[in-house]
Amino acid sequence: MKKLVMLILMVFPFFTVYAEEWKEVEKIPAINGGTLEIKEEKEYQWYKIKKEGGYFNEAPSEEFLETNFWTFGPWSEWQEEYPNEKENIETKVVYHYQLMQKIKYIRVSEINNSSLTFASILFYKGRDQISYKMEKLDNEIILELEDPCYFDELEVEMTLVNEYEEENAFLIEWLYELDLPSCMQTYTRQWFSISTTINFMERKMMPNQFLYEEENVSSEKVEESAHTKVYRREQYRYQEKMHYYEKEIKEYSKEFSSTMIDGYPYPDLSTERKRLFCRVHKVEPEIKEVIVTKEVPVEKLVLKEFPIEKITLKEQPINSILKQDNIFLKKEVENLKYRLATSQNEKSENLEKNKTVEVKKQSLNISIYILILFLGYILGRIMTMKKKI
Repeated sequence: MKKLVMLILMVFPFFTVYAEEWKEVEKIPAINGGTLEIKEEKEYQWYKIKKEGGYFNEAPSEEFLETNFWTFGPWSEWQEEYPNEKENIETKVVYHYQLMQKIKYIRVSEINNSSLTFASILFYKGRDQISYKMEKLDNEIILELEDPCYFDELEVEMTLVNEYEEENAFLIEWLYELDLPSCMQTYTRQWFSISTTINFMERKMMPNQFLYEEENVSSEKVEESAHTKVYRREQYRYQEKMHYYEKEIKEYSKEFSSTMIDGYPYPDLSTERKRLFCRVHKVEPEIKEVIVTKEVPVEKLVLKEFPIEKITLKEQPINSILKQDNIFLKKEVENLKYRLATSQNEKSENLEKNKTVEVKKQSLNISIYILILFLGYILGRIMTMKKKI
């Protein structure tokens, strides 16, 4: 037979795919070998809703919405005009009153006889005598009371002296102020006989004009009198109806998240930001056993490099004819170990991670590989010997 149909167990590389951890990146990276998986996450700032409000006559702004709650506001100031269209109104009676000004000065003038003298002038308020200051000018005397009195409280007692038997006259004026017209006046005529002393008294006079002080208001009742003017009036105050207005306020979390944050149930879509993640799916060769049936020339067999620690020699029973060829086979194996050891130093870091798992798998595969090599060598020798025969 020129050709033999051989059942050869050959070693073919298959591939194992594993993925790295997800990593956040700013842009899609370039990779050398394997595949790149990309995902994008959208994150938002989350918020919760709080309500803020108060009682107002009307909404402070468009953000505030009216509710069904209402109450009366504070009382207004008291006023005399009736507050129409108000719901809660209160009324009270007040007393406006004005006090008449008091008599402060008395002036004696228009004395028609120079022989007339005023021996004494006395002022009384009820039974109490009032002190005064006196100033004499040309043909007149000015008296200033230290305790001003109302006109109906004041009494004046005068003692006049004249040396001759005759009639004398003079004017008495009652003044609020010196620069104001008199409020009362009395023109007095007295007849002097042989006796030269005359006493007379002025009391209960009626002013010809009244001057009043500024108006006062009292919630207590004020009685009207000769020198007190009183007006009874009503005053009003009110309370306005106020509604409760409220608005919603968003309170944000400090961090961003793609899922709901505890206590902050709503995402603000306007705060969206994107994050890019990727991971690499790497492909590692894995040795699998494949059965191939084919006519293959021995010289076309190609040796594949394997880590040296995965090569295991197994003793195989051989024919005594082939014992002289063991030296050649051992040299080939040693050469194969040297080349694999060189390759192992370059790839030691990557293979170290999978060392424990791969040793058991590769041990069987290397044994099969050496067996194939050995069977190929034996078949070659047999074919050579047949040609010689």
